[in-house]
Amino acid sequence: MIIGKKLYRTKECADSMAWAREHIATAPDGSVFLADALTHARGRQGREWQVYDGQLCVTLILKPPTLAVLHGDDLPIRLNQLNMAVCVGIAQALKPYGIGLKWPNDFVFEHKKIGGMLLQLVWQGAVPPSVIV
Repeated sequence: MIIGKKLYRTKECADSMAWAREHIATAPDGSVFLADALTHARGRQGREWQVYDGQLCVTLILKPPTLAVLHGDDLPIRLNQLNMAVCVGIAQALKPYGIGLKWPNDFVFEHKKIGGMLLQLVWQGAVPPSVIV
């Protein structure tokens, strides 16, 4: 997997996860979706996320080859593992800037939340071949 294999960019987008989902069939694994402005962003449990000018909002499509064969009890465990891996990777990259991780998916600076991450499975029939981050 190569993050950034393909870049999609737009000036404005209502929902970056929906925008990525529209390209799920043709976008390669690791595709990045960037919008200069989001008119609607969401947080955990359906909460709204306030987007401010200059804030970076990135959406990724991941297509791990083993995801499509998971089912039953394995799927939630594997999604938690993927969530942990992505969050820890982001936190390691941001650590030199004083940004830390508030488990399970929030990024903090000086004890204030400055960002977060969500995973969303994309189903095709009975299998989830991809995840939007």
